Amino acid sequence: MLRLPLALVCLGLLLAGSAAASESLVLPAIDRDALVAADKELDPGGPLRYSDPWILSLSPADGPGWERLADGSHRWRLEVLAPGALSLGFGFDRFRLPWGGELRITGERGPDRVFTAADMQDHGQLWTPVVLGEAATVSLTLPAGHRDDFALELVSVGRGFRFFGEPPADKQGSCNVDVVCPEGDPWRHEIPSVAVYQIGNSWVCTGAMINNTARDGTPYFLTAHHCNVHEANAASVVVYWNFESPVCGDLSGGSLADTQSGAVWRASFSDSDMTLIELSALPDTSWHVTYAGWDRSGAVPASAVCIHHPSTDEKAISFEDAPLQKTAYLGTATNPAGAHWRVVDWDLGTTEPGSSGSPLFNPGHQIVGQLHGGYAACGNDESDWYGRFDISWLGGGTNDTQLAHWLDPAGSGAVTLATYDPRDPDDPEEPEDPDRLVSFATRGNPVRVGEAAVLTYELARAGHVQLTIHDLRGRRLAVLVDADQAAGVHTVLWPGVGSAAGAYFARVEALGEEHTQAFTRLR
Repeated sequence: MLRLPLALVCLGLLLAGSAAASESLVLPAIDRDALVAADKELDPGGPLRYSDPWILSLSPADGPGWERLADGSHRWRLEVLAPGALSLGFGFDRFRLPWGGELRITGERGPDRVFTAADMQDHGQLWTPVVLGEAATVSLTLPAGHRDDFALELVSVGRGFRFFGEPPADKQGSCNVDVVCPEGDPWRHEIPSVAVYQIGNSWVCTGAMINNTARDGTPYFLTAHHCNVHEANAASVVVYWNFESPVCGDLSGGSLADTQSGAVWRASFSDSDMTLIELSALPDTSWHVTYAGWDRSGAVPASAVCIHHPSTDEKAISFEDAPLQKTAYLGTATNPAGAHWRVVDWDLGTTEPGSSGSPLFNPGHQIVGQLHGGYAACGNDESDWYGRFDISWLGGGTNDTQLAHWLDPAGSGAVTLATYDPRDPDDPEEPEDPDRLVSFATRGNPVRVGEAAVLTYELARAGHVQLTIHDLRGRRLAVLVDADQAAGVHTVLWPGVGSAAGAYFARVEALGEEHTQAFTRLR
């Protein structure tokens, strides 16, 4: 990482041919060959690097970057250029907006990234998913009368030099199998649980959303310890859901649109290479993310399947038709006490760097481990090793070194658990009324102080929506939505910054109906 003297790069200017005010941030050009060569000197047991982050400290200030728009709102713009970069990502150490404010990041090749007050988290940070290309525009828009009602400090610009944005010829090996192919059909329930994620504008790995015995949709995400997510950097995790090839065999062409930012570290156990984090928000319901089941019995699976992101590219699926073996990491001698599962050789597909942390499923479609490492690649019959889920279950015996505390919160003693699909009608949801035009629910209730309340509603047709938060005395605390919206499912977060433990009410008014949901904040 390099530190950039702000005075050398932040210049006020007017864009040529435009009356729009902006400031400019020009970063040194990317030397991809040198960065790839430098990575060969890094610890081979660590995560993959996709980006070279540039460290700085930049905040909007009075100057030419600001303009007042016709409706009275205020806008600040920053033009960023990193010559040769495949992608750009942004890390803000301070992020606070008023309701009605918007932070928008637009890249050369998209997709636009838009953030509002609903994206605020108690740690105060915001780490964005990438936009593709070497140039981007950062726009901050504030409602009239709120020119100074914000906090925004840019501390990192990730300059991508591989993976995201690379041409198809540079992507994963040709022996990989796209999850959209027919081989993936029996695994349609589990495929949506797996995602690729980035850490701190620099590193990438794979992980999976995982179910717990309460089946309450708590967004626990299982990955590998060597991916190096910990308490200090979990806020910088950005997850990409449904990054998949749309055509079987293309191994490319996936969308990076379905993303979310932020997490809290929960547990790690190095012996079995396990890390569990909790995402800071529930995935948008329109992304159809599922929560994978698990098996902690330690029984040897007769075969196995891995769903993963090889080289952090579009999601793939691999098959091992032979029984797994219990061994030490990278060991070939069978050892019942070994903390890893050995996949002797893949019969269809493979894994690659970037697949680290991906889940290994038994024939019952339950996670039994996550990828630590190995030698498998297209063109060989080498082995891979996965940290055993059953070893991670009790881990080191403390809450922050085991899975049991988090995935069996009531101590039910369950040995296996099925995949949870929030769209499954057998799961508890608000009763459906065929004549109802608006459906409204809270997820993950109760909510811990310091975490956002997640409010989801569905409109049968387009119309005006007002969504508000009230305390027990009926006093309105916040207006989350007051706008015309399209038909479909909408998810809104209430960070509740500064709110105390206690009972609250969320009220949605739309299409002539009014619905109220109670939720509780716990200490």
